[in-house]
Amino acid sequence: MYRLNRTIEFTRWGDFQRWIKNNFLGSRRLPFCLLFEVTNICNLNCSFCAYSKLKRQKGHMPLGVFRKAIDDFGQMGGRYISLTPVVGDPLLDPTLFDKLEVIKANSKILGAYFYTNGVALTPSVSKRLMDFSEKLSIFISWGGFNSESYKRIMGKDFFELVLNNVRAFVGFSAQLKQPFKLTIAIRGPEEERQGSVFQELLSWKKDNLISFESRETFDDWSSSIPQTNILNAGLNLIDKSKKKGVCQYLLMKPMVLLNGKVSACGARDMEGQLIIGDLNKDSFQDIWNGKKLKTLLSEQQSNIYREPCRNCSFYTSVKSPNNRLNERGLNWSK
Repeated sequence: MYRLNRTIEFTRWGDFQRWIKNNFLGSRRLPFCLLFEVTNICNLNCSFCAYSKLKRQKGHMPLGVFRKAIDDFGQMGGRYISLTPVVGDPLLDPTLFDKLEVIKANSKILGAYFYTNGVALTPSVSKRLMDFSEKLSIFISWGGFNSESYKRIMGKDFFELVLNNVRAFVGFSAQLKQPFKLTIAIRGPEEERQGSVFQELLSWKKDNLISFESRETFDDWSSSIPQTNILNAGLNLIDKSKKKGVCQYLLMKPMVLLNGKVSACGARDMEGQLIIGDLNKDSFQDIWNGKKLKTLLSEQQSNIYREPCRNCSFYTSVKSPNNRLNERGLNWSK
């Protein structure tokens, strides 16, 4: 028995290989969502992130590039997007609210989300964000439940600032008919989830004002950051498993970079090494169904990996039972 995931199984290896080829190397369906590098600037230096190693020029995505990409994606059937860059914090984009207005006005886009560390989530920003609660979801990376653990994980001590920012956000959200979809993305050991602040978060969760996401295992960004950074922060390392076949992220997370070029991987292609097209020249549909992505997928199907994939421990094969692809995922936007 050859299993792609819990819902797709094959009794013969040849059938399995043909399914991979037809679905991934032929006419590909929509990705889970389209990601946008609205900015690649950040205000923290988290232990689990390679932001400090970024070599590309820093900046913000022009509104015209964003609008064109949104229109392209919507016209080909895309429904969900992310404003989470590979590195950077979306709240540092000075045109973020203009971009949110574009999303709000586009009837084809049904939902959007982004991750932020919450440092720039001031009360005035939170109040403005409430206008976009119908489509927008926000995840706040939360490192620790006191100043010491926060600094150890997030690189700087903004614990009280972020806590107060989130309190203000939750206060505004509680006044809505339907609370804003806010998730506290906990980064840190489970044994540290205690104390008065954690109890405060639990009370918000009980009142359906927030939800939780937790993670304590991270990768070293293709050896870009010392593994000791992660371990000294009290976090765990992802094991570098042997690669076999296409990585799921090439089917899930393409990213539009600041300049309109499209990377095949919005998970770890920090330096834009996996470019498959340019929205300044082509539509997203042409890029998604184009030769460059097909070549990249064909290479990985033959176990040939470029940088940054070669040493990436974030890799998950589409042949692995742990992958997140299924029939719903392959038709995410339908």
